[in-house]
Amino acid sequence: MNPTSYAQKHFSSAHRRFFDAAIHRFFKEHFPGFVGDELLKIITTKLIELIQSYASELTKIKPGQMLWVVVDKSTRADSHKVKYKPVVLTLVHPDEISTLEQGTLSLPDLTSETIARICKEAFEQGGLLSMRDAGLILKRSPGNVSTLRKIYEKEHNVQLPTPAVLQDMGSGVTHKTDILRKILIEKKDMNIVRKETHHTQQAIDRYLKDYRRVEMLLTEKKDTVYIGQITNLSVYLIKQYQKIYADIHPYK
Repeated sequence: MNPTSYAQKHFSSAHRRFFDAAIHRFFKEHFPGFVGDELLKIITTKLIELIQSYASELTKIKPGQMLWVVVDKSTRADSHKVKYKPVVLTLVHPDEISTLEQGTLSLPDLTSETIARICKEAFEQGGLLSMRDAGLILKRSPGNVSTLRKIYEKEHNVQLPTPAVLQDMGSGVTHKTDILRKILIEKKDMNIVRKETHHTQQAIDRYLKDYRRVEMLLTEKKDTVYIGQITNLSVYLIKQYQKIYADIHPYK
């Protein structure tokens, strides 16, 4: 007897015990003739990669944490090629229990801290948590979550990494003026501004360029409607830039 043939006959069926074989059988049983074997191999590989990405995050979850899926920070939610990323978020931290034990803060007092923490955690894991998602998780309206986020940002003089801030989505356009104020009025070091706002130098340079265009037209006494037509910026943003201009040039 050919030892190779015997070994193949004896052991080849063991391949059916693995997960990729189970996926292959699933498609063959439920969608016969739907895809060919070569395409099915590709689909199986991609499905396993997807499942493993979720499973690997599940193994990291500790008491007080949850798994959530956010938009990958390399894409936008409104993109036709949007990517998603599973992340682990901490809803209850041991330090919060210690704080509550002391009786100095109540549960509602810790909500803004929680919002800040889960925004940072999502960003550190390669994603961006929207205020809609945070509202779903915390059972609050997106508007309420945004208000609490802004309270935290004001108290700590930082900007949290959100789609509104990093991708100009939603109601977060005021982050542009916050960045400009840090640079033009507070005279902060650029490295500190980048760290506090989670922005790249390219993004900051773009905001500065837009402001300089508005500044030049304000110096020429142009009105907001005209400036909007020339710069293609919103009237709301131009009015915010006007306030910065007035603080820098109080007598003009």
